[in-house]
Amino acid sequence: ATVLSQRDLLAAGDWLVFHEMVDVLDLRAYAIASHLDGVRRARRIAPLVRERVASVRESYVRWDLMAAGLPEPEVNVDILDDHGTFLARGDLVYRHWKLLVEYDGWQHERDAVQRPDPTPRTQICGQTDAFGRPKGCGSPQIWGGWRVRVSPW
Repeated sequence: ATVLSQRDLLAAGDWLVFHEMVDVLDLRAYAIASHLDGVRRARRIAPLVRERVASVRESYVRWDLMAAGLPEPEVNVDILDDHGTFLARGDLVYRHWKLLVEYDGWQHERDAVQRPDPTPRTQICGQTDAFGRPKGCGSPQIWGGWRVRVSPW
């Protein structure tokens, strides 16, 4: 915790929990009980670690949203219609506003299996309102970017 930024600590914690290397509650308990260098920073970040964060870039976008003053989004949750039918899984979801924020990495464009069919996604999520990439992420061809979609669900 003395070497990494808070953003990177969050990404590391999310990654460890997602890959089942540590339980989220055990991670938090260790941060509370530990007296190692950097423990104060680790204690501030440990409550923000989530179980369902599927990529480091999702952690970064989630951190950037919260650092900008937005509330914490739900992570990798299923989007259902009024009848309970599965529509999609959103990376970062603000249900109240019917807003999806998704990290679109380069693999989604280069891998035919991961490349989504834009028709159903457009029908589910509505029109793309914004596309960008956080500062320091390099070119979009390498790192991808994030998309914000307003959804009619």
